[in-house]
Amino acid sequence: MLIGTSCKKIGYFASSFSHNDVTKMEGCPRSLMLNVDLKETFPTEFTPALKAYIRDHYNEDAESYSNECSQLEQLRSASLRPSRDHSGCSTLRRYYAQLQFLQSRFPMGDGGAVNVQFSWTDLYSEEPISLCDVKFEQAGVLHNLAALHSQLGCHEDRTTEEGMKVACTHFQAAAGIFQFLKAGSFCKVEHFIDHFSSEDVFDMSGALLQMYTNVMLGQAQECLLEKSILDSRKDSLIARISMQVHDYYNEALQFLLTHGPSYMSSKKAKTWAKNLTIKCCQFSTVSFIYMSNNADENQKFGEKVTYLKAASQKITEAQKSSKGQPEKTQEILQFLVDVVSNKLQGAVKDNDFIYHEVVPELVALPEIKAAPLVKPIPFQPNDPSVSGPDIFQRLIPMEAHTDSSLYSEEKAKLLRRYVSSIENKNQLLR
Repeated sequence: MLIGTSCKKIGYFASSFSHNDVTKMEGCPRSLMLNVDLKETFPTEFTPALKAYIRDHYNEDAESYSNECSQLEQLRSASLRPSRDHSGCSTLRRYYAQLQFLQSRFPMGDGGAVNVQFSWTDLYSEEPISLCDVKFEQAGVLHNLAALHSQLGCHEDRTTEEGMKVACTHFQAAAGIFQFLKAGSFCKVEHFIDHFSSEDVFDMSGALLQMYTNVMLGQAQECLLEKSILDSRKDSLIARISMQVHDYYNEALQFLLTHGPSYMSSKKAKTWAKNLTIKCCQFSTVSFIYMSNNADENQKFGEKVTYLKAASQKITEAQKSSKGQPEKTQEILQFLVDVVSNKLQGAVKDNDFIYHEVVPELVALPEIKAAPLVKPIPFQPNDPSVSGPDIFQRLIPMEAHTDSSLYSEEKAKLLRRYVSSIENKNQLLR
């Protein structure tokens, strides 16, 4: 779904400015961002299966671990509907880490002795899917963690410098988790597909996760673009940063146009595709505007006209696709139309009456090389500051009990041998 940020204008740009003035892009309203919905999951019980395994495998009093089982159950309950804030992210991260710890003591994989069923609803088919595999549970938790980061990034007020930084961090974190899930750092998502029909688990297919990653990186790059404009960085650099925003969104858009309805609901795919189509045109326009500023600075007035004509064409395409879009989107497009039309009118007039330079075709100009400034934040599942202590840390694996017994027996053998030798030597000495 689309989430609107607080789109306050930092001194909205007035259309009546001199055509030689630099573009007042600092006043551009903040665009709407895309977020991923959280998957729905259902209650499950760890306690009966865990206690049975503790009793049968570890030969310990299973009831003495009631507190640990209760802690795990409470942690999962909190993860079912995490709070929409940093605390919610911490809860999901801790639960994921505890599931990692759990696997070191209990065989909870597909076909394992500890049989706990996990159920999650597919986002787009809306059908519940159940599997007795802790890795399936972990995949759902990771998906929701990334989705929550995407929502928090959307809700940040990006009219402030701090808001831009926080939103950028959330989007990069979401990209890192989606990438981690796709790469199968803990398991291959395809591991689950054998259990379901071809229509299932598409909300966690590798292709869809890659599309999510591209969108999140595009939104993180967009935050940096907004910061770069406020910081008045070089026009050519801003143009390159904006072109990278376009490239991230365009890659996601091509997937949606080609495969979107096969992986998402047709309505969702259509909504995202329309939004990304507008964004691609929007950030091409911004890139061309700043290249025109750069051309003006280098006294290449024919090139300046070329870039502004290209910007005019792109923003016109965006407006044609904007029917039915939110009011804030319409504001942004109108803002860019005003900027481009004023600058283009002035640039053409100056070139016609003063400079008389040839206006080249856009294809004859050097390609605007995109400048990627963001990357996925690597997901660190075992960070002690997040995971907290292992809930079942006092439950020593049976193998450790066996190894400890073997160690004690070997140590006793050595002691008996050396004590006997000492006694013999003492007797000889006497």
